[in-house]
Amino acid sequence: MGRGAILAATGAAVCALLLGCGGSDELAKADFVQQANAICKKDRAEASKKLASGPGEDISLAIATVLDKEANEIGALDGPSDEAGQIEAILSGARKAAEAIEAKGDFTKAEAPLNEAEKLAADYGLNECLIS
Repeated sequence: MGRGAILAATGAAVCALLLGCGGSDELAKADFVQQANAICKKDRAEASKKLASGPGEDISLAIATVLDKEANEIGALDGPSDEAGQIEAILSGARKAAEAIEAKGDFTKAEAPLNEAEKLAADYGLNECLIS
C-alpha cells in the first residue's frame, strides 16, 4: 500500500470517527429523549415565566402554544429512524391537543386529545413534556 493510500485511509477513518463524515446525524433514542426533554423543560420554563409576569396571556392559549412549539422543535431533531412512527405519533398527538385547546378555548375541555398526547410522551420517556 502506497503512502497516498495510507494517508487517504487514515483521513477517512479520522473523519468517520471524529466528525461523522458521510454518516448519519441520527440520534440514538437516549440522546433523542434527552434533547427532547431539554426542549420541553426550556419551553415550559419560558411559558411559566411569561404567565407569572402578570395578567395577559391565557393559560390555555399558553399551553396550546407550548405544545405546538415543542412539536416543531422536537420534530426538527433527527430521531432514531426505526422509531419514526412512534415519534410522529407523539408529535401529531401534541399538535392535535394544541388544536383542540385552541378550538375549545379551555385546556380542561380538551382532555381526551391532551391525555392521549401525554400518554404517548410518557410511554416514550418524554417526562419533561407532560402538562400534569
